[in-house]
Amino acid sequence: MAMQRNAPELNSATRTLRTRRRDSQDVALCFKVPFEFRRRFKLEAVRRNLSMTELLIRATESYLVADAQVTGSVPGNGHEE
Repeated sequence: MAMQRNAPELNSATRTLRTRRRDSQDVALCFKVPFEFRRRFKLEAVRRNLSMTELLIRATESYLVADAQVTGSVPGNGHEE
């Protein structure tokens, strides 16, 4: 016998609010890296006058664009459907 989850029905307004909230809010991204990597990353962010978050976003976008050029795929816009 399969268990079913009793989830409340979401009306259109609730779904829209949740989608907008998800699209506009920052979320924590936590992972462990070697100390030396963090130090270099932080120094590069300071050198470029960026926050570490801004540097991570820019670095990821640059990587995806470069990878797309090599593989011929189109990079996404960060919003999965």
